[in-house]
Amino acid sequence: MSESWRAFWSGYRTGPAASEADLFVQVGKTVSREPVPLLVFREMVQQVVDGLDLQSTDHLVDLCCGNGLITHALAHLVEQITAIDFAEHLIDSALRFKAKANIRYCVGDVETALSREVKRPPDKVLMNDSLGYFTPESFGLVLDSVLALTQDRPMQFLVTGVPAYALRWSFYDTPERRMRFMALEQEGGDTFDGMGRWWREDELREIGALRRLDVEIAPQSPALSEYRINVAYRQRGTP
Repeated sequence: MSESWRAFWSGYRTGPAASEADLFVQVGKTVSREPVPLLVFREMVQQVVDGLDLQSTDHLVDLCCGNGLITHALAHLVEQITAIDFAEHLIDSALRFKAKANIRYCVGDVETALSREVKRPPDKVLMNDSLGYFTPESFGLVLDSVLALTQDRPMQFLVTGVPAYALRWSFYDTPERRMRFMALEQEGGDTFDGMGRWWREDELREIGALRRLDVEIAPQSPALSEYRINVAYRQRGTP
């Protein structure tokens, strides 16, 4: 994770959550500052279920789990979840509101802490709505850590909600907004009005190819986003 985003999430809405609605606000799953509609949230969950083909015997590792909104919604489908986030206030909320017997929440850096926190090789790995906060180099470290954990077992890694450079004008959708994007891009920052890094598909494919992984890229449902994509990484030969 880039240092600017690390600082952002360390201080973003750190006040304690007091309700279900607060949990959505805490991790920015909002529309016009209100929690996303229930049907949209269900579709967020379903894209993970379908993308990873979750099974009752799976150990799912949930990277950048935030306060456990998505984690908790998946728990009844799998045997075990190990969920990791570096932001202590988000893990505190997860433990308070989204605890379940088969979820183990951990405070840790997903670039460096996986071997310490993950006690059993994962069958499936999720990074939900977080890749915009990483650089190609830091995401490569995450992938390497995940591959080390799998111990040559079949592995599926789903990355959802990736801001897609090719679709950027669907977000920056007026002449004024486009001018702003071009100015931000020239400045060389990586926050882009809270969206994070806009990824090119060739970058995502190259990161996988360097690690001999199959890569599948698909647009998100229009109900979720017109400018984000999902990326599936699989070890070659994994169904």
